Amino acid sequence: MRAILTFKFSFVMCLLLALLAGCASGPTAVSPSAAPEWVSNKNKAFPDADWLAVVAEGANTGAAESAAMNALARAFEVDLQSLTTANQEFTSIVSQAAGKKSVSVTQSQGFGQEVTTNTNVSGLLGVQTDSWTAANGTVYVVARMNRRECAARYHAMMKENERNVVNLIAQAGRVPGTFDAYAGLSFAARIATVNDNFQSIAHVLSPSQDSRFSYGNADAVRTLAQRTAASITIGIAVTGDVGGRVAKAFGSFFSDRGFKTGGTGNAPFTLSSTLTLEESDFGPGQTTVFINYTLDAMVSARGGSEVFTYSGSGRKGHATMQQTRQLVLRTAETSITDADEEDGFATAFDGFLSSLLSGNTGRMACIK
Repeated sequence: MRAILTFKFSFVMCLLLALLAGCASGPTAVSPSAAPEWVSNKNKAFPDADWLAVVAEGANTGAAESAAMNALARAFEVDLQSLTTANQEFTSIVSQAAGKKSVSVTQSQGFGQEVTTNTNVSGLLGVQTDSWTAANGTVYVVARMNRRECAARYHAMMKENERNVVNLIAQAGRVPGTFDAYAGLSFAARIATVNDNFQSIAHVLSPSQDSRFSYGNADAVRTLAQRTAASITIGIAVTGDVGGRVAKAFGSFFSDRGFKTGGTGNAPFTLSSTLTLEESDFGPGQTTVFINYTLDAMVSARGGSEVFTYSGSGRKGHATMQQTRQLVLRTAETSITDADEEDGFATAFDGFLSSLLSGNTGRMACIK
């Protein structure tokens, strides 16, 4: 059963991106003859009740700005690298889904674009900066975030993300034990990870505002995804295998994602694969042994309906037949397990899971 994983997004929230895009800006230089107040009295220029601000200096604009950004980042008790990674994972899924003609991801792509364009500190939105160069050449930079405006911005994004997570969890509950449910919950966990970091940032900006989520946190959503994966058993059958290496690689791939694997008896899903090796004829004076290989795979549901298909092929050569066969087997194993292999099984299957996020309405989440 194929779930239609659709998302609701708010026009007002999407419009908020355009309205607040100017909240982040590069350094604005000030004349050396007029030292701004924030150089000598930051708290008077930017009262702590209204602003989260830091001032740093350096031998040049780049050094001063970097020092200011690092100082501002330390004000937040948040894993900024985790936030950046979560944003990248999200935009990667959106990019894959964008290739599906039934999916319009204009608003989702806007989220990734804003992160790239308007992020001064890794993972932070809404940072404003100004700079001033003293007569002796020292550059001063103030980096700041308006507490009220930026907190409101984060809370608005968090509420929209929360709605998307709750919607995904509900839809997954309607199709338990399916790849659709797993794909939806995995995506929900990525959104929840972004929200966890937004929550930490918003708390520093506005400690009095309540920012708890109805679904708990990202760990709670990841647990749901893991339980769903564990409820899916995939039987593995490989023809043309050598010493069980290809079957073992498939088992590792699915196990790493939390799925169960086993025989093809009563498993709800079965992966049927064939590895075909074809030795090339030796030509006159040829010293390298070549083997053409093809790896075909199909995942089918109980009853025989096709869920996913893959076909990969190539040609490898080495000094001896035994060495060439070993090289081909290693290539097949890497194709199955390594998600960085562009044309490999791992990449194709992960792309298939992402494709399950598309729906008949042609919409994806406007996550900001």
